[in-house]
Amino acid sequence: MKFFQILLLLLVPFIFGCSPKTETQFVEGTVFLDNIPVSKATVTFIPLIEGSGEVASGFSDENGKFTLSSQYGSGGKGTLVGEYLVTVSQMEIKVIPSKTLNPDDSKTESKELLPPIYQDTKNSPLRIKIQQGKNLIRLDLKK
Repeated sequence: MKFFQILLLLLVPFIFGCSPKTETQFVEGTVFLDNIPVSKATVTFIPLIEGSGEVASGFSDENGKFTLSSQYGSGGKGTLVGEYLVTVSQMEIKVIPSKTLNPDDSKTESKELLPPIYQDTKNSPLRIKIQQGKNLIRLDLKK
């Protein structure tokens, strides 16, 4: 009996105190550049205060819609409650064929299609507060 009491005392902190907060909130949104939906963009939410949230990201479809996913939560959908800086990137990637017959000699070029301020992980003007429940976001970018 004493063995089980000691075992229970040792396990209680692990059961109740050492697990990460995993109550993610659903986050869905749409990205616009000058009121035109932005397709194939990577949207990343970065916590403004370290330890107060988690990094989450999504990829926009042809209508600019995205759903955030993260490490925690049910099916990885959403992110934790908190304040976030948001970055948005839309890359155009070109494959430059090789001048030789070896395909390993081919190169790629990439070009960012959105204004650089929206990729700045310190100074992006996009700030979002995720609250309890379903969060519907509209990101309005300007050229």
